[in-house]
Amino acid sequence: IKNTAEAKSAKTESNDLRELAMKDPLTGLGNRNFFDMRLQHALDRAVRQSEQICLLFLDLDGFKAVNDTYGHVAGDGVLREIAGRLMAAARKPDTVARLGGDEFAVVMETGATRAGAQTLCERITGAVVQPIAVDGQSVELGVSIGTAMFPDDCADAETLLRLADDHMYAVKNLARAGAATVQGLRRSGWGDGPAAARAITKRRSSSSARDNRESRSAPIG
Repeated sequence: IKNTAEAKSAKTESNDLRELAMKDPLTGLGNRNFFDMRLQHALDRAVRQSEQICLLFLDLDGFKAVNDTYGHVAGDGVLREIAGRLMAAARKPDTVARLGGDEFAVVMETGATRAGAQTLCERITGAVVQPIAVDGQSVELGVSIGTAMFPDDCADAETLLRLADDHMYAVKNLARAGAATVQGLRRSGWGDGPAAARAITKRRSSSSARDNRESRSAPIG
């Protein structure tokens, strides 16, 4: 009986350690290890069932200013709040993970479509830009979102992530250049799949005339 109890205890401890290795300790979301595992699982499943998946790569806009102004403890609280909002915005079968810093990812699996991914981008945008209370003040962030579809855009996890990351930075850089709306953004030199972004829209919200935060995503099509 003792040996059986010890074996069960060891198994429980092993499972707990495995779970910790897959979880971001700050937000409670899956970490990069978890994300890599889930993305590959999603790709394998999509191949078997002739389905498609969509990857959303997210980077917060304005987060560094929060850290610089209010400190890292406050910044950690903001990241936890954003993580909760992303979970609430995502569909039940989606995987939400924190990749590090203020970068997050969402893997859309079951029933993933370009239209559905665009709807999710808009839902995430609406959630992120809502004010957050920090040290008695109201701060507002934005989010840049890059997307990539499997199998239309690429055939493996590494390329899918790279494309979504590239698209996210394209959105962010264009926004920094002051382009409120950019029509005809093509993925020139990034592959032969459909353009991941044909327009960039920016939704502005501000808590004061001094501190505006912008949120933008790359529509899929």
